Amino acid sequence: MLLLSALVVHTAFAEDQYTEVSYKELKVSPETYKNKRVVYSAPFLNVSATFFPYMEKSGFKPTKYLWIIAGSHALPAMAKKSETISQFIANLKRGKQITIYGKIKKFRVKQKYTIHPHYYVLVENMEMSMDEAPATDLPASRKRKPRPLRP
Repeated sequence: MLLLSALVVHTAFAEDQYTEVSYKELKVSPETYKNKRVVYSAPFLNVSATFFPYMEKSGFKPTKYLWIIAGSHALPAMAKKSETISQFIANLKRGKQITIYGKIKKFRVKQKYTIHPHYYVLVENMEMSMDEAPATDLPASRKRKPRPLRP
């Protein structure tokens, strides 16, 4: 019984095991942090359960994982579906700054096109940042206005 409780304490989340990295640095050279635990902040953009075929072949099934798009599509954050993750994402708004704790990994299957990301973040924990995110949307004057429907 004592051994089991020691294992539970050891596997608990510890922030001091992560290297703090800027999102821009991760985006440009994720290979330098391969298999390392990192923490970074980026604006939340969207969440998707639709993956590219090479992502699914690498073991990410839409029934088990979510693709959290934070910052850009250049570095996918893959989170295992759970009730806490679903509630956290449900409360997020586009542009809200989030902090992601995870491990940088390389996809196991080679991509068909080189534009697709080769690395991803396997999310271990997420939290909302207190910092305000820079504006990611276009100003109101530059947004497209909806066209009226034709009869």
